[in-house]
This record gives sequence, structure tokens and C-alpha cells, in this order.
Amino acid sequence: GYIEIMGKTEMDNGSGAFNMKNLTQVFFEYYAAQGAFAERIICNPDYRPYFNRLWGITLQHNCGQFNPYSHLPQEEQNLVFTYLCAANNEMYCRWVLDGKKVPLQKVIAIASQLLERGLRAVPTPKTDTSFFSRLEPHSGHAGFSSPRTSASKTAEHFEHLYSYMGISFI
Repeated sequence: GYIEIMGKTEMDNGSGAFNMKNLTQVFFEYYAAQGAFAERIICNPDYRPYFNRLWGITLQHNCGQFNPYSHLPQEEQNLVFTYLCAANNEMYCRWVLDGKKVPLQKVIAIASQLLERGLRAVPTPKTDTSFFSRLEPHSGHAGFSSPRTSASKTAEHFEHLYSYMGISFI
């Protein structure tokens, strides 16, 4: 299925960041081919906890293959992956809810560009990693002091984040 296809997909864009065109293309093409049941699981709020669980498993797999943000503290990774996953999933749902009037390849191009441009704000080891250290946290702390954790912990933390938001994983 999906994880098998992702295992064969080039995730690195060559500059140490995610290849959003490839990742978005696999997601949209795979789930578009699954039909109404998959659309319901992804887009219907009543089924969203099941999809979030599946997405957590997928995220864990993908980050085990390639995580350009593993150098960031886990809490910062959580923010990056929440943005990436939520934006991707919501664009898919918007496309479905609009009756899929935009051709699939055009949706993939638009979504991947939006995601890629948004992720440019996040440093990778090959880019300027001082960006986040220049941000001033609202909590009054002098900076980010969380310990860095391995990429394999990403899905666990992502799952915890969703449970904090009231979304259960089964």
C-alpha cells in the first residue's frame, strides 16, 4: 500500500529538504485512487481519528527514512510536521469537497509549491540553522532549551500532540 510506495519514493530534494512534489504526488494520487471510503476517512471529521492514526504511522515510517529536521528540538519538529501534515490533508479535503474540479496534476503542483515554499522557512542542516534561535519565544524564556531527540520519536510526539488536541489514536 501507501507505505510501500513511499519506501520507493525519493524524499530528499537534493538540498537536504523534503521533495514536496514527490511526497504530495504520492499522497494525492494514492488516496484519489482509493475512492469514496478513503475520502470519508480523510475528510469526514467523524473518521478523522482513524486517519490521524494512519498518518502517524506513515510519518514515523517517512521520518525513519529521511528527516531533514532531526537536528531541531523535538518540539520544533512537532510544529513543522503539524504544519506539513495539516496543510497537506486540508488541501486534499478542500479538493474533494469542491468536487475535484481542478485536475489532479494541477492540484498536486499547487499543493506541493505551497508546502515547499512554507517549509523554506525551516532550516535544514544544509541551510542557516540560526533562524529559530533568532526567534523570541512568547513564554519569556531566553531561548529554546529542549533536548534533541531522534527521528524515530517524531511519530510518538506527533501522536501525543494530536491526543493533546483531543484526537485519540486507536
